[in-house]
Amino acid sequence: RPILEGATIALECLLSCGIVNVDSLRVSTVVDGGDDDIKGPAVEEKKSKESDTPEESEEKDDDPPLTPLHEAVIEGDLSKLMELLTILEEVEENTNVDDVATAEENAESPSYDVNTQGGPDHQTPLHFASASNHQNAPSLLNALLINGH
Repeated sequence: RPILEGATIALECLLSCGIVNVDSLRVSTVVDGGDDDIKGPAVEEKKSKESDTPEESEEKDDDPPLTPLHEAVIEGDLSKLMELLTILEEVEENTNVDDVATAEENAESPSYDVNTQGGPDHQTPLHFASASNHQNAPSLLNALLINGH
């Protein structure tokens, strides 16, 4: 059962918290001060975009490509999505765990599944379907959840 002292401490903790925009800040080190100091991550202002290294800009360009499942969801094409899911299911049924896949089987099987991430935010087709405003969005979600395994 909560007591007044515990509730007071929780309230004090919540009221002393601050909101920090993580996009514009970078966590660099952990401050470990004395008893009076607050312990936690130290945050530094991010340097201007001019000081960004070329490596950081190259990493932004390495977004995974969209799979055919992503494209079907974006287009709102339920029949295309069901066809792709059927192909994935057939490949899964035909592939035995004990069998060693040959090069021909690897070439014929798709290189994606319902959990493959794509796009700048590394989202799955289910993420795209749930964020969609398309009229088929509920059907797309249903197909991915039920037929996608």
